[in-house]
Amino acid sequence: MTVYQPVGCALIEQLELACLQRQEVTLILHDQAVHRGRILDVETRADKSEWLRLSCPGVETPLVIRLDAIAQVQR
Repeated sequence: MTVYQPVGCALIEQLELACLQRQEVTLILHDQAVHRGRILDVETRADKSEWLRLSCPGVETPLVIRLDAIAQVQR
């Protein structure tokens, strides 16, 4: 895994707001993967990397996505 690149506060705020409002979002990652679902949590780990857990329809286990992998958020 590559070294974590901190993301801007605006992205974090957008993700946290979507989480609080339980809104569905579409996340487009830098590798062109697209995931749609509800954000369950945004967290900072001990190594200062930031992650989110995304609950996707039809998928039992939430996806865990590092925030610097996200290219775009659509609400």
